[in-house]
Amino acid sequence: MSLLSEAKEKPITTDSLNVKAQTTAVTQTTQVVNLTVLILGLTLVLSFSSMLWLNLVIIGCCFGVLVVRKHFASLLTLLVLPILPAVSAGWAVIMQGNPESTAFVLASRCFAFAGLGLVFAMGVSFEELLLYLEQQGLPQNFVYGILVVVQGISEMLREVKNMREAALLKGQRLSFWSPLLYMKTLLVAVRWREQYQEALLAHGYDEEGPRSCFIHYRSSLRGLVVVILILVLAVFGAK
Repeated sequence: MSLLSEAKEKPITTDSLNVKAQTTAVTQTTQVVNLTVLILGLTLVLSFSSMLWLNLVIIGCCFGVLVVRKHFASLLTLLVLPILPAVSAGWAVIMQGNPESTAFVLASRCFAFAGLGLVFAMGVSFEELLLYLEQQGLPQNFVYGILVVVQGISEMLREVKNMREAALLKGQRLSFWSPLLYMKTLLVAVRWREQYQEALLAHGYDEEGPRSCFIHYRSSLRGLVVVILILVLAVFGAK
């Protein structure tokens, strides 16, 4: 691991980290919290709303956001992924004798939920959100444990690909449901756990000691006001 080799070559103490953080720390305004609150609030409003137009407005806004950010693969997902649950929900409502308007509301709600989920996945930096929550009091061990898992996903996928290629050289085909593939992946994860732990200790990480931040995240007050106004309008529109 590059992190482990760098830690062995040049160990960094906690005191040196604190001194460096004090001299280079900067304040950065972030919108991830406001966007997260907006998406969660709209999800709750949709759950208790029976207005078809509100679902359509949210779907259109999500579609526009994905177009502006040029996430065309996510657009295709938004158009295709919710089709089966939307049709199933609408058909079940109609078969129970409810009006077709209720079926359209439930079907469009599936697309709205999918759109909000894709906007959250594409528009919110999960790492930035976790670091902000850490500065607000979220336990450090939890934050850094999640970050290790998130940042290690790409490495794990690459390791799984290497396992499959190595198995093909031996005449074995490791499918998605193969128990041997999961066993090998688990062994790799255990080995990586020891390496990450050694790297963190070499860099001066103390799970009980205070930590300094190179970037101090501050939530945008103007963005929060806009989020509150949108949620108020959505609540009144849902009645």
